[in-house]
Amino acid sequence: DSFLVAYKLTEDSPVVCGEKMPKWVRPIAVHRGDMAYNGKNIKNFKSGDRVYLYIPNEAQMIELDKLFGGGTLSEAETPLGDFVVSPLATLNDLKNFYGVDISEENAFKTLKELLEDNFSDLEVGDRFSLGLIELVIRKIEDGEVKEIGIALESDKHKKAKKVPFV
Repeated sequence: DSFLVAYKLTEDSPVVCGEKMPKWVRPIAVHRGDMAYNGKNIKNFKSGDRVYLYIPNEAQMIELDKLFGGGTLSEAETPLGDFVVSPLATLNDLKNFYGVDISEENAFKTLKELLEDNFSDLEVGDRFSLGLIELVIRKIEDGEVKEIGIALESDKHKKAKKVPFV
């Protein structure tokens, strides 16, 4: 079990002010302006940076919040979707809730099956577009999709119902 967390740094974030990170803190990516950098290559953080980290357990969030100034990204800015949906939900469920255009033959295919059919090697962060929404793999255990996010990104998406069906 690991968690992807993201922070948007401010000028008051301790790491921006020169605070050293413990060795267990390993950013995987840093977005600065329009550029994305490998987290290993960033030595000095700046206000406005978005820092993405994997952590092994939720207990470490308290320490990270102190270090990165508690500036966690809002759900709308997270890379793993706006909210969580069950991998056992069907495409028909998405059609009913979000107006996703699907074929009758795929109506009762689960989201998990859809992702497994379209990716040979599933990884956290993989995305699959379904018109107005994107499915995002949020959690994998023992090679099996356990949690999926739904990303609603454009203004059109903001009007879609945000009703998670878990």
